[in-house]
Amino acid sequence: SRTGEVTRHPRMYDFDVTTDSYGKDAMTVLSKYAPPRHTANTNTGSFAKLLRWNAHQPIQPNEMLCHQADYVVMNLLYGDD
Repeated sequence: SRTGEVTRHPRMYDFDVTTDSYGKDAMTVLSKYAPPRHTANTNTGSFAKLLRWNAHQPIQPNEMLCHQADYVVMNLLYGDD
């Protein structure tokens, strides 16, 4: 969330979105907009994970996507302030 609270479980690098219907729908949407053979078309990519999350439960105005490395650095630099 915008306060730094984690609101959803993390999706690790090997999380495959195509294991359920939400992810399959996300990949259908993604394939309409990403160029063929582009790295965005991967079923373990950040954009696919975001689309799958939103398909399962819409992203709320107070939520934001943060890459794992960015989240770790943010906490190392700013702590719990």
